[in-house]
Amino acid sequence: MKKVSVISNVLSIAAIIFLFILDYPFMSVGYIMKNVLILALILLSILIYVRKKQTENK
Repeated sequence: MKKVSVISNVLSIAAIIFLFILDYPFMSVGYIMKNVLILALILLSILIYVRKKQTENK
């Protein structure tokens, strides 16, 4: 399970850096991408939490 959390941390850091780069050239595209990525990160964190709960119950 540690590998999954490390991967998600790296992805979130990469997403944040990506957003900062995107924001400068085109605000509207960056804004849309930011909302999509924030939603994706929230969904990922929920999935990881559910997976951890499932493995604890076993």
